[in-house]
This record gives sequence, C-alpha cells and structure tokens, in this order.
Amino acid sequence: MSLSTIRDQIIFEIGGRTDLNSVIDDQINYAVEEIGCMYPFYELQQTATTTTVSGQLTYLLPTDLFILWTVRDETKLKRMLVYKDKQAIDDIDRDILGQPYNWTRYRNGLVLFNNGPDNNGGSNYSIRIRYWKYLPELTTDTDASELPERLERGVRLKATAF
Repeated sequence: MSLSTIRDQIIFEIGGRTDLNSVIDDQINYAVEEIGCMYPFYELQQTATTTTVSGQLTYLLPTDLFILWTVRDETKLKRMLVYKDKQAIDDIDRDILGQPYNWTRYRNGLVLFNNGPDNNGGSNYSIRIRYWKYLPELTTDTDASELPERLERGVRLKATAF
C-alpha cells in the first residue's frame, strides 16, 4: 500500500482533515519504523560480502544496516567469527596477521581482529555479514513500505493513534 493510500484512509478515519497531510506522513513513517523494529521480518534480512585486505582491520558497513546479526568467514572453513566488545580492540597486537577470529562494530565499521587479516597465501578472506536493514522513509505518494502487506492495517492504526 502506498503512502498516499494510507494517508487517505487516515484522513477518512479522522473526519476528513486534509490540512494535516505532513503531520500524518510523519506519523506513518514513525509507525512503520516502530513496527519494523519489533520483529525480524524476512523482508528486511540482507547479506553483504566483502573481501579483506592484508593488514586492514576496519571495513565499512552497508548504509542501510540497522542490526548486525552474524559475521562469517566464507573462504575455506566457512566458520562464524565471534563477537567481542569494542574494548577488546585495545588489547590486540595489530602487527599479528593471520586468519581473523573476532569481530566488533565501531561507528560505521566492522572491525576484524585476533588476528588482523593477512593475504591468506595469495587470496584474501571473503567475509559475509547477515543483517537487518533499516526501513527507508516514505516521502512520495507512490512510496510503499517494505513491511509485509499483512501489517498495513497495523501501520494505519498506529499512525492514527499517534
């Protein structure tokens, strides 16, 4: 359902007040964001892959990342990397290179450590992340939410309540 359709239904429900369009749009976006944060919707699950560079610890994360779930080394053993708190970065020796075992998130970057990536005998490591993406804001009348259609009534009711 498009932004204009949801807005028109809310305008009808609140008695035809067309002077509140921008306020209604804000509340619709707030409702979509709040409902989108409640459950791990399949529609919002994403994956991204990056290739490591020898000696580089930090890699940019996708701009639409909301929650980072897993980090895997897909190169040979296809193993999960272990999350460590960002304070653990202070305890590492940045000069030791090898196969990374741990990860943390710092600002908009994924930090791989213990060991820092090496060149893996000529080829770098392929790191795959699985994450929950952030819902884009609905701005034009034709924009539609990426939430499942079954939640449109909930979005409309929550936006009306706001």
